[in-house]
Amino acid sequence: MPLPVSITLHEAVEHRIRELSRKNEFSWDRLARASSVPKSTITDYIRGASKDMKLQTLAAVSNGFGMTLREFFDSDVFDIIDVEALLDASAHP
Repeated sequence: MPLPVSITLHEAVEHRIRELSRKNEFSWDRLARASSVPKSTITDYIRGASKDMKLQTLAAVSNGFGMTLREFFDSDVFDIIDVEALLDASAHP
């Protein structure tokens, strides 16, 4: 599926989790068990019910895929993040 020209950080992380889940043939249950992150935390993030994921949680998810955070973020999807919107959102929480 082609990516849009610009996406949010949440959309990029969600895309990467979905991509790695497909690649590794992980269900949300399997990812939850492998990462020790509650399935509800993963699915809430994927569904958009939760827009923020702590770095510690993302590190656990990455570990569940058998990779480091550096490897998790080594994807072209992170090159198209709307940085201005990200900075604006952090300046006005």
